[in-house]
Amino acid sequence: MRQRTFSIIGVSCALSLVAVLSLFGQGPSQSKSTHYKPKTKTQGGLDTIHVHGFKPKEVTQIIQNPGANALLTLMDVRSPEDFSASHVSGSINVPLETIEGSIKELRKKYGQRTIICIDETGEKAMQASGILTANKFEWAYYMKGGLRQWRFDELPLDSAAVTPRK
Repeated sequence: MRQRTFSIIGVSCALSLVAVLSLFGQGPSQSKSTHYKPKTKTQGGLDTIHVHGFKPKEVTQIIQNPGANALLTLMDVRSPEDFSASHVSGSINVPLETIEGSIKELRKKYGQRTIICIDETGEKAMQASGILTANKFEWAYYMKGGLRQWRFDELPLDSAAVTPRK
């Protein structure tokens, strides 16, 4: 019964996410999907995984929508050092190189949530969302343009406290 409840909540969250983005003409069905080829081989050779991304301004719209934000996880896949220097408020740090080895733990914590992967340029985030999608995470996306685009759009970041020089 608990699994069914989480599935219903996950579907509700995804529908809220799609509804919010549809209002702005940016639903997943209207955006271009990117192809990600995992490095692992399957029976038929390399699989092509379709991953979808959202622009930083779209991500902020999702964050600001209580229905969509209820089951949202922002996953920063950069190094812990880069993450501690600056990151999107509320994001968690799961470095890209640790994702494949942490699939079971990630599934327990975030398997029924919408995950948007973030990095500096969008490339590693796209890889991370491809790995998650290949491992049956239904709602894994990435942020197009990464934190570079986020900064360019002048969106806020949490930064480490800077100690002034004397």
